[in-house]
Amino acid sequence: MPLYCASSRGVPRVAITQRPRLVLSRCFSILGLALVIVGITLSARAHYYYFLLARGGFMKSITLLAATAALTVSSVAVAGPNWTYAELGYVAADSIGDEDSGGFVLNGSFGFADVFHVGGGVGAFELEGGKSKGGIDADAFNVYVGYNPAMTDNVDAIVRVGYAETEGKAVGGRAKAKSLGLTFGTRAMISEQFELNAFATYAAGNSKPNVGAKQDFVDWNYTVGGIYNFTDMFAAGVSLTIDSNPIEVDGVEITSGNAGTLFARINF
Repeated sequence: MPLYCASSRGVPRVAITQRPRLVLSRCFSILGLALVIVGITLSARAHYYYFLLARGGFMKSITLLAATAALTVSSVAVAGPNWTYAELGYVAADSIGDEDSGGFVLNGSFGFADVFHVGGGVGAFELEGGKSKGGIDADAFNVYVGYNPAMTDNVDAIVRVGYAETEGKAVGGRAKAKSLGLTFGTRAMISEQFELNAFATYAAGNSKPNVGAKQDFVDWNYTVGGIYNFTDMFAAGVSLTIDSNPIEVDGVEITSGNAGTLFARINF
């Protein structure tokens, strides 16, 4: 089963010749927590931006996203988001069968020169229960460099270029996927403690199965999230990532990459 590269939060993607479905109990739990933190307003906007992006109005939608975020919080007299941090998170991802898919991610970022940042992350996952249950054990990493100019005192725009790689091991062998990604988004401090953010990522790469030729792919994914800063150092947050474009493998349409993440963060 060829693997597709990680999303913006390091969730590996699996190409399987069946239509996947959500593990309802786990994903609804993550979704419920996200809605409490992010709020009904962000949810409505996220669906609106998703519609614009899916219709191909990418640059227009990013402009609207940034402008709306700026207008929403421009009057809030707080500092902008912090770009130097480390975080540990748990990911609950889509499954196509009865077994769960999920894992842990460790991410970090370092901000410099006021408008730049570099970062990366590693992850370990068990997809469809992992190799021991007939699924996949996957390891992933990603690195990136980004530009984050301030739109207002408390809202930063984001343009980021990154590289991601995933390796999966199954009973029948192993596969590896690599991709380059381009991310656009915003991070907005609604108050001194609460941040809202949204990202759209375009990824292009290839997957090399254990047997057979490489398979090229391109994909979009969209992430919305919220972060609450308990102190200047400690924070926690949630994010939801939706992979909007189905991928075809051997003529069969599949989707992958949908996930919820709950994480704890240390700011520096």
